[in-house]
Amino acid sequence: MAPVLEQLATQLAGKVKFVKAKIDDSTEAASSLGVMGLPTFVFFKNGQEVGRHVGTASPDAMKKKIEAVA
Repeated sequence: MAPVLEQLATQLAGKVKFVKAKIDDSTEAASSLGVMGLPTFVFFKNGQEVGRHVGTASPDAMKKKIEAVA
C-alpha cells in the first residue's frame, strides 16, 4: 500500500495529512484504536475518527474513501 499512499499524498497535498505508525513501535496506539488487522487505515477529522478501512485497496478506491470523509 505504500506506493498507493505516496501517490495519494501527492495528489491530495494540502487537503489531507497522512501519518504512518509502525504497530511494533506503537502497540499502545494500535490497541487504543482497536486495530485488529493490517493494514488498517483510520480517518480522522478535527481529532475525531470519521472512518476506517481494513485491508488493501486500489488507488481510486482509497481516494474515494478519503474524499468521502475529508
